[in-house]
Amino acid sequence: MLPSTLSLISHMFTDPRQRATAIAMWVTALSVGLAVGPVVGGVMLASWWWGSVFLMGVPIMLLALGTARALLPEYRDPAPGPMDLASVGLFLLAVLPVVYAIKSLASGAPAWEPAVAFAAGTVCTVAFVRRQNRLATPLLELRLFHDRAFTGALLTLLLGMMALNGVEYLVPQYLQAVAGQSPLEAGLWLLPGAAGLIVGSQLTPVLARRIRPAYVLVGGLLLSLTGYAAIALSEGVLTASLGLTVIMFGVAPISVLGTVLAVGAAPEEKAGPPRRPARRPTTWAWPWVSRSRVPSRSRSTVARSPTKPPPRPRTPWARRSPPRNTSRTVPRCWPPRRTPSPPGFRRRPP
Repeated sequence: MLPSTLSLISHMFTDPRQRATAIAMWVTALSVGLAVGPVVGGVMLASWWWGSVFLMGVPIMLLALGTARALLPEYRDPAPGPMDLASVGLFLLAVLPVVYAIKSLASGAPAWEPAVAFAAGTVCTVAFVRRQNRLATPLLELRLFHDRAFTGALLTLLLGMMALNGVEYLVPQYLQAVAGQSPLEAGLWLLPGAAGLIVGSQLTPVLARRIRPAYVLVGGLLLSLTGYAAIALSEGVLTASLGLTVIMFGVAPISVLGTVLAVGAAPEEKAGPPRRPARRPTTWAWPWVSRSRVPSRSRSTVARSPTKPPPRPRTPWARRSPPRNTSRTVPRCWPPRRTPSPPGFRRRPP
């Protein structure tokens, strides 16, 4: 569901500043789930069986199914193209063997098993990439990776989320298995981390309008590194909670700005139906960098866009005089700057 919600955001909010704010709210909604989920899960584990934690999402999904049809607009690709089943099969054959190889290395399997699985996954990956480059409507648009902004945003998101997911998995285990906390107490100790992500996601658009987004991203990475170092080099429940809070606050710019860059780099023809232009185009939206210095269009869109804003329309009371440099290109309807007098003409005295 997350890719679908991002697609709706890219269509509903065409202004770069509004889109950045909407993505910040999107990350905030995810943060609220991270805050409420462990606490509610701890209460349910203390009262019912362990499988009951999987049922708390059912009422939320029913509410979303009942209200999304009436509240959310519908967007479809005007030319989706046929589904290539061979690409689907190659994608599965490329991903699953690599996952099996990584899990085999962790489980202590014989050395030849992960090697064979990784080699098979690599061969299928090469075949998948070559097939996508030949198709008119590929399953995965690999040409997007030619854009350095898009590729950099995805790599930043990948590294940041990999590190964050590992900490989110290990910290609850540490709180319960090592510190002896109950599921409810462990969920309460995780609340400051979710609060840090909420505050950071709301501050990121404000900082990006005043500071270069690259500096905001680097600052978030350095701040999250201090949280990782605090958790790795010290012990205690309070240190784990504070370290997770610092990590969440530093990861917020990565989540917001990385998602904004990735969504803004997608071409319009791949994001759905054509959009209507704004009534009053802003001067800072030319050619592809907004006032907040966040790229709002892909490079393919920049190539089709004008290099400067459209000229300001003439007002009815503007002086109708020819340009100073009169040449053959000037229409003949414009009189010359000074009409020569005929021979023998004398101006009447006043």
